[in-house]
Amino acid sequence: MKHIVLTRLLPVALTAVSLPLVAGNFSSASAASLSFSVSPFTGDPAKINFTLDDQAAGAGNIQFKVDVDRTVNLADLRGIFFNISDDSLLKNLTITGANVSQFLFDAGKVNELGNGNNLNGEGRKGEKQFFDAGVEIGTQGIGAGDDIQSTVFTLSHKLGHKLDLSLFTNQSFGVRVQSVGTNREGSSKLVGTAPITPTPAPAPAPAPAPAPAPAPAPVPTQDSTPAPAPVPAPYIPPVVLVSPPPAPPAKVPEPGVTTAIVLSAIGAAKLLKRRSVESMPSHQEG
Repeated sequence: MKHIVLTRLLPVALTAVSLPLVAGNFSSASAASLSFSVSPFTGDPAKINFTLDDQAAGAGNIQFKVDVDRTVNLADLRGIFFNISDDSLLKNLTITGANVSQFLFDAGKVNELGNGNNLNGEGRKGEKQFFDAGVEIGTQGIGAGDDIQSTVFTLSHKLGHKLDLSLFTNQSFGVRVQSVGTNREGSSKLVGTAPITPTPAPAPAPAPAPAPAPAPAPVPTQDSTPAPAPVPAPYIPPVVLVSPPPAPPAKVPEPGVTTAIVLSAIGAAKLLKRRSVESMPSHQEG
């Protein structure tokens, strides 16, 4: 016999208390995640993005983050449906989240959460989509401000069984949205399949090696023996080089005086010779 669980949330006060806890958990580091999108099988254009994380809500729990892709269309999240590979876990699963109104588990039979919150196809004979679990988000309509375009909730096991992402790989997911489009008058029903391989979280960059601390400067030791006074260098008088006085220039007689002296000497010699000739006696032939 299939096990069915239909749970209503605690009062709004308890829901408000859980909001910061969920938000805080979501910011923690994760080891791996499943990221994928679902697209409409009936209704207006829309796109819903899923991220499942097995560490953000604590080891052994699975955090679901579901976001309306506003680049495609606006929409109000109303119902989230999914399958799990191990049906034996369903009877002890529970869901907590700030926007969760109710949840339902029943292997392969969950299709509707009330008030038109279902995954039926168009018309009476339209194809119906069935799942193992359904989660109602918020309330009907956006008139009172209940316009939820992003939500986070946590799936856990009441007996402490450790859940992991392998339970959801290659499993079907569905979403019911209302108030679709800029005029907020459309609706859509979407389905998709989670990837087979989780996406590992990027490894943190290695921390740079610390720079080696410089070696401390050596501390000078105190010496009790005073250093000897320095010996003064011997005094060497400066050497003064004195140049000898220049030799006086030889006196050279003027050319005119020398010539006069020579001429006078020659004239005097001629005069003496004439006189000696004149003084000699004359010899006449007989």
